[in-house]
Amino acid sequence: MDFSFLSKKDRGNIEKINQYLGMSHRTKPYDFNKSEDIIEASSFITAEYIDFAHYWRTLSNIEEDFDESLEYYYPAAWTNMGLENSTNDEVLDEAVLCIRDASEIFYKLMDRAEERCKKIWYYILLNAPEQVKEYFFGDVLSFKKELVEDVLKEELFEIFLQTDYMLSIEEVAKDFAQKLLKRL
Repeated sequence: MDFSFLSKKDRGNIEKINQYLGMSHRTKPYDFNKSEDIIEASSFITAEYIDFAHYWRTLSNIEEDFDESLEYYYPAAWTNMGLENSTNDEVLDEAVLCIRDASEIFYKLMDRAEERCKKIWYYILLNAPEQVKEYFFGDVLSFKKELVEDVLKEELFEIFLQTDYMLSIEEVAKDFAQKLLKRL
């Protein structure tokens, strides 16, 4: 299982910040022969996806809400936006573009995290050691490859929507796993 990790320079920088600030960010690659490393990696990957999906969704909502504000408070600018792709107001145009750009960037981050999330859960569901499955599902379960592929491809975002965002990294991953299990 290959999940790109840190360069030597980045590892050194993290070691320094860990030392100076008393933190304990991981600096060594995950060993996918160890159940505890699989659990930790999948917890972080899942939480990353949940975070970025949450940020993207928040920005999308802001984009929609702002469009509605333009419609109500600046109807001429809103109409111009639809007809000319500009409000003809420099500040409003900048706001529209900044929100749109931020939303697009976070969509890309979410999409990248989603691919990593699919990859790790595919591994967990079909190939992970028993200890990993017991950790996430409370039992050693078997799943059909076709169903796993379908659920991970078609339903990951829906699972995100049902996952409790305010949990810790480990709790988010377990909550996500339980929501995923219900779809299998």
